[in-house]
Amino acid sequence: MSHAKPKARVTLKTVAEKAGVSVATVSLILSGRDEWLRQFHPDTIARVQQCAKRLGYRANLFATGLPMKTSSFFSLVLADMGEKDLGTWHHWAFEGSLLAGVVAAALEKRLYPVVATSHRDTDASGVKQISKIINGGVFGSIARSPNPELEKFLRGKLKQGHPLVVVFPGKLQVWPTNAIDVDNYQVGRKAGEILLHRGRKHWFVARYQKMSEAHRLRLDGFTDFARQAGIPVHQLPLTMDVNELRAQNQILAELDHVKADGLFALDCVASVGSVMACVESGRRVAEDVDVLGCDCSLSQTGNMPTITSVDISWREVGELSVQRLVEMCDASASTFDTILLPPRVLSGVTCPVPAHLQSPSSIEGLGSARHDSSD
Repeated sequence: MSHAKPKARVTLKTVAEKAGVSVATVSLILSGRDEWLRQFHPDTIARVQQCAKRLGYRANLFATGLPMKTSSFFSLVLADMGEKDLGTWHHWAFEGSLLAGVVAAALEKRLYPVVATSHRDTDASGVKQISKIINGGVFGSIARSPNPELEKFLRGKLKQGHPLVVVFPGKLQVWPTNAIDVDNYQVGRKAGEILLHRGRKHWFVARYQKMSEAHRLRLDGFTDFARQAGIPVHQLPLTMDVNELRAQNQILAELDHVKADGLFALDCVASVGSVMACVESGRRVAEDVDVLGCDCSLSQTGNMPTITSVDISWREVGELSVQRLVEMCDASASTFDTILLPPRVLSGVTCPVPAHLQSPSSIEGLGSARHDSSD
């Protein structure tokens, strides 16, 4: 019994040799984009298309798209927060917002993200699977809060000239280039500025027993501002991995001993728990106590009052990430100075904010400006 010999794959080079043109010419013509087709004589276009059809050429999607032998695909590595977080509103609200921003910006530029996920415990074998995508022909990568194992791989790719954008890195100080983050220290100072403007004199901050770098910077900014203003701050270290209800109970117990009129929470869960605790205790928000939170502008709290949020637009960060990726590609570069975005303030029921302290967008007007991470 004889076996048929596998048919050799028809490549761009095969078509180019048959049509008597360069590989780059074939790639641009077969992309089908009008702006590139206008560069060639109609006879050349017809000859290339006919050769490709006759030879049975089938495009490798990762190998077609942009000029300079670059594909139309980039990798987008999102954070997989684990099974316990999949049903939480904050995971879908913020990761979905980041994804929406990336997709919207990519569609506008006729680019396509190839999505992967990475958990904070992703090991070498998990990184190997992600590397198959990044090494498979994408022109660049966007990674959201990569863990140390993935960071190691991404640093290697960056040294090789691979355009990279790291969104919300775990340790900002090790990314002097190629990162986009909110200025978390200024998040804390902005919260203090608002409470001082509101005339609040006894402040309470809900934090965690163990804090990420971002949370520590928010706390430092808040307490530094309070110290300069001569305002006492009571800190409540919440237990780890609390949900909104457990955060409410821990804050409620503490509020019985602390006569606070200004409350600041470092993340979305603590923010919602803080408002729930105030309502449960009978304190009137915006009257007896002002409540400020972080990353809670998208909170889904049912009949609870909307929370004044000092945060960043994740959708806009997604859009900016694609913008930086394209700019690097256009400039044949692989780095840009790390960007620290000023926090925005969205006023809610829990703490009315005057118009001059509000800022619906942190990115508006940024354009191509670049900010050093030490700013």
